Amino acid sequence: MYDLLIGKNLILRKAKEKDYESMLLNVWGDIEVYKWMLYTPTKTIEDAKERLNRSIIFQKDHYAYFVALKDTDLAIGLCGIKEYEEYKWEECGICIGKKYQNKGYGKEILSLLLDLAFNKLYAKSFRYGYYPDNIKSKKLAEHFNFKFFEKKEMIRPWDQEKKIIDLCLLKKEDYIKDLLNKLTFKDIKPSQLYISEKKIDEINKWFNKDDLSNFNPIPLKYINGKFVIVDGHTRAVVAIKNGLDKVPFEIEKEEWDWQMYDYCIKECEKRNINTPYDLLNYIVCESEYDLKWNKWCNSMQDDIRKTRIYHCQINI
Repeated sequence: MYDLLIGKNLILRKAKEKDYESMLLNVWGDIEVYKWMLYTPTKTIEDAKERLNRSIIFQKDHYAYFVALKDTDLAIGLCGIKEYEEYKWEECGICIGKKYQNKGYGKEILSLLLDLAFNKLYAKSFRYGYYPDNIKSKKLAEHFNFKFFEKKEMIRPWDQEKKIIDLCLLKKEDYIKDLLNKLTFKDIKPSQLYISEKKIDEINKWFNKDDLSNFNPIPLKYINGKFVIVDGHTRAVVAIKNGLDKVPFEIEKEEWDWQMYDYCIKECEKRNINTPYDLLNYIVCESEYDLKWNKWCNSMQDDIRKTRIYHCQINI
């Protein structure tokens, strides 16, 4: 169970006892918010406290969250997802207090939920619904390239009002394609500590920043919540040195030794190598590259293999 999702400005977290007042003010008791939702409005402090207790219990074993400001932890909304068929997930409502709307928070919330569904829970598709007259929700679906597929009629439980919901779908392959198109070098992590001057010179012989038709996409893998370069670090550095902030990317389909990659990522972080831009400070001559990177890799791989053998012997 993923109890905490962290965004740029928001966190999606489980309910806390202190939240009843802010949720009553910003969400549960505001008609401008609950008129778009299926839940029953809450009007009093006592009802809000009772509702909070129900939320705490419900959220323990569901992918349901309160939306809180990252800098103050103030609860300003709620959201959630559920699996309605195997590998098929849907949102269970996204709402934000009126005071906090029009700040891009809806995109941040849905981005976190899509990441949770596709990259952590192995969803193959994600369903999203909205009232046709809820223009903000419709624009949110369009931003993430959801495809409309049907209208659904229902009776809202708390006021018996007949509602029409537009349902749309996002498939994983379309999600990944859209995500890759939006990625820049600032969004991806390196898994290499040094760059060879010699390799840069070789790439410069054919690289043309104005024509990337012969530029093979740089393969990425999603590891521990981040897209990581699997291969092509030198080409990334050359592109950056030529003023580009992105090149074609693709998802690595081969299965490599991701434990070793994870070790390399952690070593990069220790050296404050967090994006390919940081590798500009780690360009070395060929002899130094061979010593500091190639031989280091060989030693690291041997150590990890020995550790695995040792653990295997212990477990027998």
